[in-house]
Amino acid sequence: MMTDTGTDLSFALTPADALAWEAQPQALRCTRLFAYYLWLAAGAGWLLLLPAYWITGQLAGLLRLLLLVAVQIALASLAMSLAARRRARRRVPAPIEARLAERGPALLWQLSSAPAQEIDAAAIRQVCLTARHLFLDAPPAVVIVPVIAFPTAQAAQDFARRWEARRAAAAS
Repeated sequence: MMTDTGTDLSFALTPADALAWEAQPQALRCTRLFAYYLWLAAGAGWLLLLPAYWITGQLAGLLRLLLLVAVQIALASLAMSLAARRRARRRVPAPIEARLAERGPALLWQLSSAPAQEIDAAAIRQVCLTARHLFLDAPPAVVIVPVIAFPTAQAAQDFARRWEARRAAAAS
């Protein structure tokens, strides 16, 4: 029999909250990181097509090279930022009502009127608490909770600590 352990939160989840998850450094995994490096390598490849007199030891040539590298890095950063915004909009297209409840050894995560998902501690890949959000990465779901949804910031820290301990215990 599952029993309540106390945490039952209802809150509005916005695209900005989803963007906070997508902008997290740990969200840059595998294919996204590969795409970023591929983009930078392609930018370096363009340098090979430059006229030889641009790549001489002259200061003006070096400044042009640095400018091209800086532009390539800026374009890669812009592309990654736009991709993160697109993923966030896909995850939460408009403000929706969300609910997170502890039910014994599991969490119930519900978005809008969709059926609730039960998330066990073993399914949680990571628990991440930032100044404004609590993230529980439990593929394929990501639980995103604004810290202001908790009664206090300390309650958010306690929740994160408790579920990190449960996740670690389930992993061992």
